[in-house]
Amino acid sequence: MPGAPAANNPSVNTPNQNYTVPQLMYITKLTPNKEVITTPDGKPFAFTTNMQVSPQATADAKKLQTVLNILGFTVSDTGPGSIGKEIERFGPLTRAALIRFQIANNIKPSVGFFGPVTRSRINLLIEAAVLGK
Repeated sequence: MPGAPAANNPSVNTPNQNYTVPQLMYITKLTPNKEVITTPDGKPFAFTTNMQVSPQATADAKKLQTVLNILGFTVSDTGPGSIGKEIERFGPLTRAALIRFQIANNIKPSVGFFGPVTRSRINLLIEAAVLGK
């Protein structure tokens, strides 16, 4: 409906992209945390690999936990995986937080696999937050 406030519209037009209201809220949460979501040369961090529950430690698992925590899909309230205490392991708590993100973003199947669709969605949010798109 033309002229309706953004909160009532399913999407909001910006100069560079159409974002849903929830996506704009995510970008707003990420923007003050640019140091966490940028590469050393100041470019937007981009996830490039699939992830699932694994005992293998990876820096990407820690970065994913950080992003999920910032977005409000808390990995853990206390201890390992909680805000500021993210770890390099994609475990059951990371999977549960990712499932909540997938459900909230209508990504199907919502099974906690960090594959191309979920990765693309999170990378888009990071890029928008860092570059101000």
